[in-house]
Amino acid sequence: MPMLGFLAIGFLISALGIWFNLLAKLNDKKGVEITEVPVPFIVPENFTKTLPIFFIVHFLGLIGYHLPTIATRFGEAFQIGPEESVPICLGSFSLILLMLPFLSRPNLSLPPDTWQVAKCLLNLELAAIAGCCSLINISLTTLLTMIFLPLALLAAPYTGGKRILLVLYTIMCHPLVLAGIACTIDTIRTFPTVGIEKLTIRSLEAWQRSVMFSIVDSYIYGNVVYDLATILLLPCWIVLYLLCTASTDSTISSSKMKKE
Repeated sequence: MPMLGFLAIGFLISALGIWFNLLAKLNDKKGVEITEVPVPFIVPENFTKTLPIFFIVHFLGLIGYHLPTIATRFGEAFQIGPEESVPICLGSFSLILLMLPFLSRPNLSLPPDTWQVAKCLLNLELAAIAGCCSLINISLTTLLTMIFLPLALLAAPYTGGKRILLVLYTIMCHPLVLAGIACTIDTIRTFPTVGIEKLTIRSLEAWQRSVMFSIVDSYIYGNVVYDLATILLLPCWIVLYLLCTASTDSTISSSKMKKE
């Protein structure tokens, strides 16, 4: 069983590569006169600037975990059943997360020149998640690794068409969207001869039921799928989304020149 933890190697190698690359840039003292023995850096620059972002995204993950209970209470006030109020609230919460980097207040975005450190910490967290979850559910962990590893390697602040494509790919990797895609594929396999209209309706119903079943199983039977999606995967997805929507170094420098 411990051998299954090797699913985390891809994330771990990426994190270590970024970490040592950042340290090499700091410790490179060529061309500078050194009168004392230099003390090597062991922590990358701007490391502490990224920590508040990780605290915030994990707090948002906890909100997503407790959101079904809040949605049920609000639904009772408006005479809406949990089968409708919970998916509506989860979808609205996801839309708010998509808009956070572009809003003035509240705004959630990476500080300037911190995306590499954030990507390093993100890969370390994904490595820990993959290593631990592979000992519990190897099939689910393999699927998530196949989806999130390419995104974790590609995530970076780009411009132009690359930025749009990467943001679209990141949105497709949202846990709710992944559940919808899985339900759509399963519906197409189950009802191959149904028309597009009925297929869309049945896919939405399957997505709605799958979300509710995961929540009910989590609260009653202790199933960890919903917990994994909200407490662990959702914060990592938010950081990936912030990496893809972050400003590039050239954009930041040009904005500083305009202010001056």
